[in-house]
Amino acid sequence: MMFNDQPLPPAAATADESKAFFALLTLVTDPKASAQRVAELHEAASKTVEAQAELKAARDAHDAAIRSERAEHDAKLKSERSALVAERTAFETERRNWLSHCSEENDKIRRNREQAANDAKRAAEKNEDLERRISLIRSAGV
Repeated sequence: MMFNDQPLPPAAATADESKAFFALLTLVTDPKASAQRVAELHEAASKTVEAQAELKAARDAHDAAIRSERAEHDAKLKSERSALVAERTAFETERRNWLSHCSEENDKIRRNREQAANDAKRAAEKNEDLERRISLIRSAGV
C-alpha cells in the first residue's frame, strides 16, 4: 500500500464560513457600516483596556492582601515560636532542677543506708560483746 504525497484539497466551506465571508464583503463595501464597525472595535478595545486596568488593580490589591496576611502569619509564627522556646527553656530549667534534687535525695538515701548498715554492724558487734560478757558472768556464777 502506497501513501500519496500530494496535499489534501482544502475542505469545502461550510455555510457559516460562507455567511461570515459575505458579511465581511458587505462590511468592506459599505463605508458607513465600516466606520460604525471600526467605532465598535475602538469602543471594545477601550473597554478591554479599562477591564485590564481593573484587573491589574484587583490583582495588585489581592497581592497586597496576600503579602499583608503572609506578614501577619509570619509574625504570629515568630511569636508562637518564641513562646514555645520560652516554655521549653522553663521546662528544661525545671527538669534540671528536679534531676539535681533527685540526685541529691538519692545521695542522701545512699548515705543513710550506708550509715544504717554501719550502725547495724556496730549494734551486732555490741550485741555480740554483751552476749559474750553475759555468758562470762553466768559462767563465773555471779
